[in-house]
Amino acid sequence: MRAICGNTTLDVLAGETSPEELEVPYRVVLDRKDLGMINLQKWESPGICLGPTHVAVWGGPRVFFASRDAGRLEERDFLLSVRAVYQLPNAWFLVTELAVFLADLETMDELAKVDSDDVIMAHWWEGDVFVIEDFNKAVMRIAVDRDNLRLERL
Repeated sequence: MRAICGNTTLDVLAGETSPEELEVPYRVVLDRKDLGMINLQKWESPGICLGPTHVAVWGGPRVFFASRDAGRLEERDFLLSVRAVYQLPNAWFLVTELAVFLADLETMDELAKVDSDDVIMAHWWEGDVFVIEDFNKAVMRIAVDRDNLRLERL
């Protein structure tokens, strides 16, 4: 899998695995610089975020992230599967099965969180408002204050 943004390339290359193994090894390469090996659950396709200053690769409850200048990836495990990761100017914005988070760019520590009433099935941006639709088709709008790193359910 490859993501290209501007003149930056991020490759996530699957390694070999046997049918009985539950995880797939991947090598992560940023502009020909090897960031290391990661393991993701076999039934999850890797997601990729190629942000302006950081990169992230995720699958299931695991997120691997690094600044573009770093030589290696850091790992953060969540309780629930991660659906999407976006890099904002000064924070990560994550979508899991049941919540959205703002997280620190360097540590992935939670800064703000809004819980969904049910499993998040769809999500999209409308300017600085993040919209989620849950399993029951209920729609929730969340204001994202990028400067003060706050989330507010509208």
